[in-house]
Amino acid sequence: MSSATQKNDCPVAAGRVVQKAPIPENQSAVEHINFTPRDLRLIRAIWSGWVKREMVDHLVGCSNAPDQVMRLRRKIGEDAIETRELRGLDRDGRATKYGEYRMTQAGQERLAMMGLGGGC
Repeated sequence: MSSATQKNDCPVAAGRVVQKAPIPENQSAVEHINFTPRDLRLIRAIWSGWVKREMVDHLVGCSNAPDQVMRLRRKIGEDAIETRELRGLDRDGRATKYGEYRMTQAGQERLAMMGLGGGC
């Protein structure tokens, strides 16, 4: 059994099992997604290209962009948001790493099918 799954193959996040309720046959998956204002601001922020993590905090109104990205990925799919790690220098000239996010083509297409095309 891997650390990412348990016996019932449900995804695990932060030590707890995350299960998605089945969708009734007469309703679409879109009807079950509740986008928060932060979700919508995140979608707008990363729709058009790479955005640094610190800027995502500012644009979205949060102080933990990785957590907000994780929450949105759970709603629209892991492949919807791409992350990359870059190397740079901090204000003291020391080597550092920082992350950037962007919406993938798959994420844009999925959101467009939900009526959120063009970054909301």
